[in-house]
Amino acid sequence: MTITKEDQFEAIRVRLEERYEFHTGQLRDLIEAEEDPGLAAVNAALRSQSRQSLSEIARALRHMAEGSYGRCLDCASDISIERLEIRPDALLCATCQQRQERQQARHARSA
Repeated sequence: MTITKEDQFEAIRVRLEERYEFHTGQLRDLIEAEEDPGLAAVNAALRSQSRQSLSEIARALRHMAEGSYGRCLDCASDISIERLEIRPDALLCATCQQRQERQQARHARSA
């Protein structure tokens, strides 16, 4: 039996929804928890991370619903299924991601 791209995307969608539920619960717990002054910075960082993760997951799910999931935003080529399985919220193919990271590194060194 051959696994289709649609089957692979469906498995990724399920994982994304599970991650969304996890981060939603984590954020709710962090917001509702009594703030220990000694942990305020840690809790703020965790809340920020959860919000960022929720945003990235929601964007990936939106792209799935729109039919544009798995397409690189820079070059419009397909993002490999291997990359999407590792990083389901990836917006760029590996080549464009590497190019962007090199450009950011050059910019950081020149600043």
